[in-house]
Amino acid sequence: MPIPEDNKYTNVQQKEYWTRVWENRDVEVEDLVKGLEKSLILKEIIRNEAVGNRIMEAGCGLGQWVVYLTDKGYKVVGLDYSEPTIKRLNQTYPDCEWVVGDITDLQYENESFDAVLSWGVVEHFVEGPQRP
Repeated sequence: MPIPEDNKYTNVQQKEYWTRVWENRDVEVEDLVKGLEKSLILKEIIRNEAVGNRIMEAGCGLGQWVVYLTDKGYKVVGLDYSEPTIKRLNQTYPDCEWVVGDITDLQYENESFDAVLSWGVVEHFVEGPQRP
């Protein structure tokens, strides 16, 4: 999909784009999960968040953080607005919690989570991360 001249996609175009990206990735989630062991960011998460804490990954994509942290005993919700991606993750990793949703319109009350992770998401919002 070419980038529009005004550099803005509709919400539907965004969903379609990311669904295609995740469907066409030639990488196994398990390999991505293994790679997290070396992550400096992971060390900070573990240092700052107690096992059992409730964490959301907003814009979870392929879900490697959700899978890894769930396996380590955290209560993690993987949220993405690509319904086909979440459906596939739910089938592959049924022990994890997956939710279809929009990070600009979360259906959770304030303070529902101890931490929110969101890698590579807000820089795609031309107007910024606040709700349009």
